[in-house]
Amino acid sequence: MQNSQPVEKQEYYEGIGRTYFTKRSDIKRISISIIPFKRVIVNIPKRNSFEDGEKFLFQKMEWIQKSIPKIKEIERSVTVFDEDTVFSTHFHKLKIIHEERSNITLKITDHFVILRCPKDINVKHRRIQSFIRSGIEETFRREAKEYLPSRLAKFAKKHKLTYNVVRIKNNITRWGSCSSNQNINLNLYLMQLPLDLVDHIILHEMVHLVHRNHGKGFWKMFENISPGALEKSKEMKKYRIAIY
Repeated sequence: MQNSQPVEKQEYYEGIGRTYFTKRSDIKRISISIIPFKRVIVNIPKRNSFEDGEKFLFQKMEWIQKSIPKIKEIERSVTVFDEDTVFSTHFHKLKIIHEERSNITLKITDHFVILRCPKDINVKHRRIQSFIRSGIEETFRREAKEYLPSRLAKFAKKHKLTYNVVRIKNNITRWGSCSSNQNINLNLYLMQLPLDLVDHIILHEMVHLVHRNHGKGFWKMFENISPGALEKSKEMKKYRIAIY
């Protein structure tokens, strides 16, 4: 599913810092995301105004202020990339190239995430690190949009299950979710996981199309369509959503 290009504005608020407001045609209600290195993002349906988004922000201010320290902790734990960093996704590798140039560029090809920067700038400079993280996030997003929906469709056909739409989300707390109207949300950071565990999460959300909770019916169905599901769920506890 393709998202429309967001209309964005920025404001600074005491206690939470810079806040981004985006207007989108693909959402139905105002929501707030708190994302490392981007901080607070208010997502607003096109029919609503930026003022509506700001009003909603003020209503959620206490929750946002409580969440900010957790986001800062994640930011402190992220990777600092340099020329010796070995980083790859399932389908791409990071290449950092110093050369005679005055600007910084980042390009995602079929197999590489290529950062080109001036020779006289330390790659650990905050601006370059931001370029790299943005490139990695976009790479995960592209891989997820190409890989996850087709994988979901394959399993749905195999197990004769139907869903409404699949959306790729940027989420720091959940690998996936299934809504009451049969929409499945999958986290772009699933592409960090071994592919068998990616399948495990997809199947997990598919079972929620039938069983909303994690009761006996859920696990019986899950084990039926994916033998060893309980063991893989235990294995998933070793993984966390890592923001690079």
